[in-house]
Amino acid sequence: SAPDTPGIELSLGLGLLRAGLVEEALPSLEDALAKNPDNPRVQVAYTQALEAAGTPEKALAYASGLFESDPERVTYITLVGTLLESLGRTAEARGLYLEGLKAKPGEPTLTHNLAVLARQNGNSRQARALYEFALEQNTQDVNTLVRLGLLCYELEDLEAAELQLRKALAIDPNQIPARITLSRILSETE
Repeated sequence: SAPDTPGIELSLGLGLLRAGLVEEALPSLEDALAKNPDNPRVQVAYTQALEAAGTPEKALAYASGLFESDPERVTYITLVGTLLESLGRTAEARGLYLEGLKAKPGEPTLTHNLAVLARQNGNSRQARALYEFALEQNTQDVNTLVRLGLLCYELEDLEAAELQLRKALAIDPNQIPARITLSRILSETE
């Protein structure tokens, strides 16, 4: 394969990883990483394999090195943050996501990660405010529109849910969760 283009090693490694054959996946992913050390897809897959192999601290050390090399890259922020979460270090993950949002206000992935943490702490209203803030930054982000619509539905604010889901579907009519939830709303409000 061409430089920086993941090849068969990545495909094989991901397939084995999905099948739960972690020990078998690691050599393929290590080969892919040796051939494509700067490719984020390979880096993320390798990190996931390390975590799945029962070495989350090793995964965190590797991901932290990536983050230190490019602290504004959302992929690396998310990678480190999710590892911190899996290790029960949610306050550190939250701080990392907040720092990322200072550099990139409203960034959808970081906003979603914070909203998930807020919801895990029973604070759905804070999650809603985070999604609304993200949409102030980018009114056309379909994923955030869908996430806010689904959250509003769960909060039983059907009017707001319908509005957000309709906006999302106007941009991308193939958003299946939005279509299903909007259909539910319409049947509930008839």
